[in-house]
Amino acid sequence: MFGKVILIGFMLLVAVASAEIKTIEGGPFVVEFDTTGLADVDEDLIFDLESPMQLEDHHEYGVKIEGEDYRIFVTCYDYGGPTDVSELRLMDDIEKWALLNGKVDWKLIYSIGGRPGVFGNHTYTYGPKKMAAHNYVASYSPDGVGDHGSIITEFDSTYPEDVTTSFLERIKIKMDG
Repeated sequence: MFGKVILIGFMLLVAVASAEIKTIEGGPFVVEFDTTGLADVDEDLIFDLESPMQLEDHHEYGVKIEGEDYRIFVTCYDYGGPTDVSELRLMDDIEKWALLNGKVDWKLIYSIGGRPGVFGNHTYTYGPKKMAAHNYVASYSPDGVGDHGSIITEFDSTYPEDVTTSFLERIKIKMDG
């Protein structure tokens, strides 16, 4: 029995030691996430802050988290004032690019960072041989109240569904300052 307690204690220590909270600042955003699930399936994670872009009606800030086999893109769109952040808008924004070569099967209501959002499986084809592939897409508004907010965040992940959903459940996105 004593050996089992030590083994369980060691396993908990390893799990705690491998958990890492990572914070990345990009433009006016602070993105905080737990890399535990990501590191469990993909070692040597690289965190890349993409150059901000100023578009006609918003600013775009991106973070890429990439391992050897998988990656997640986190893109924050700052509208600088009230905009529609309804579930329909969140799905429409993703479908504008996702439906160009595939389809999205939505799970309409989903918790991202403790807030309502949308989550789906994006299946598509690519290349001259029309190879089949899929990734997970999600979106929410970290500052949304009802159907209004000023920020929309989208996620595009090739990690397995359980790793992706765990990442989404624990992410925190805040405005800096």
